[in-house]
Amino acid sequence: MWLSGKTAPADPLPATRTDFLAALDGLAGRGAQDLRLRGEHAQSMRELWHLRAELYNLIARQLNQAEAERRLAQVNRHFTAQTSAQRPPRTRAPAPSGHHHPSETIF
Repeated sequence: MWLSGKTAPADPLPATRTDFLAALDGLAGRGAQDLRLRGEHAQSMRELWHLRAELYNLIARQLNQAEAERRLAQVNRHFTAQTSAQRPPRTRAPAPSGHHHPSETIF
């Protein structure tokens, strides 16, 4: 039982990993092999989150952009539960003058 009497939330990592690895189906080469190993051994959702861009690029290069978007949609669905309240705040960009203080973060 979880705190409020509900069952504990299921660990999303196994299902996310399964979809991540499925997105690599049919891809060949050292890049695909390396990404497959990193996906298999990822210890957290954060690790898989950070591998997504590499996954997209690999699929788009070996297949095409539309297929990369289709496959990534299956992986990305596991990350949609995060609300804006859970995301870290963004730092505002400086004024358009182009001058900024070295401590300002620019996005």
